[in-house]
Amino acid sequence: MKKRVHELDFIKGLAILLVVIGHTVSQVWDPDPAVYEDSPVFRIIYSFHMPLFVFVSGCVCSMTLRQNFRWLGRRLRKIGIPYLLGLILWYGVLGRSTPSEFLSPMAYWYLPFIMVTDSVYFFEKRFRLRGLLFGSVFLAAVGFWGLVPIQADLANHIADCLPFYAAGTLFPEAKKRLGRRALPIYAVSGAVFTALTPISGHGIGGQFRRFEELTGTSPAGAVKLGLVLVNKLMLPACGIGLVLLLTAVIYAIPAFSRFRRSFETLGNNTLFIYILHDIFFFRPTKDPIADCIISAAAGVAVPLIVSLGYRKVRRYIRKITSAVGYK
Repeated sequence: MKKRVHELDFIKGLAILLVVIGHTVSQVWDPDPAVYEDSPVFRIIYSFHMPLFVFVSGCVCSMTLRQNFRWLGRRLRKIGIPYLLGLILWYGVLGRSTPSEFLSPMAYWYLPFIMVTDSVYFFEKRFRLRGLLFGSVFLAAVGFWGLVPIQADLANHIADCLPFYAAGTLFPEAKKRLGRRALPIYAVSGAVFTALTPISGHGIGGQFRRFEELTGTSPAGAVKLGLVLVNKLMLPACGIGLVLLLTAVIYAIPAFSRFRRSFETLGNNTLFIYILHDIFFFRPTKDPIADCIISAAAGVAVPLIVSLGYRKVRRYIRKITSAVGYK
């Protein structure tokens, strides 16, 4: 088993915190999309947080991959079983939507996304396809998204995020080769992200509306294409670069050791936080800011405690079964 990379755990912890904060803005601050999608916090977080999550997932998969079907089976079970339990919670216990609405919005879409992308990467490496399968799946998702007259979240997310997962699978080797020469790239990326976020919008439609608000004119032709590229590729890529820069700085300064460990702990427990966090959102004070802070804290802390407790119980059971010779 390969040693854990603490920097990746840190980034996962940061990513799941951004997920929780983004969801508090959309569910606690004001559930009206016309309000929360115009919030600077929401627009900044949603410009890159899920591409960041799938990027680091690609990194982790590339570092743990084994080219045998047993590895793939274990990987799919590890994600698939919590996903099924999450769906039971979503549809059966909480009744948040009906199974007929499954395609969109798709509950816990990140988990089936990772099952698809990990499988794609496995077959890419096993049969040495050199990106052909990644490209084919991406084009199929884009075509489905654009041509089929139904909304299907998973196809949308594959079209949006697959390039960043693929980039993540290449990152560990690229980082090895570049070493410290990567830092200026991160710095430029961070500067570009900071410059572009004031003009960013949520999704392509939001990006077009943002352009109209700032310029007073509707985008057309090459301007539209440029806005799509900025929204879907440049902003997320530069946001990832900024996070990589911050991570490099934080890990270079010993005074940040406790801060690092806190986020690494979050990163080690993202699955429970992802599935359970918004169950604990509530509005105790009727003040939007206070309610968002309380909900975000509860949405992180309670699932984290559940996850740590589950890990402790699992270790205890393994210790007992090992002591009695059960395998």
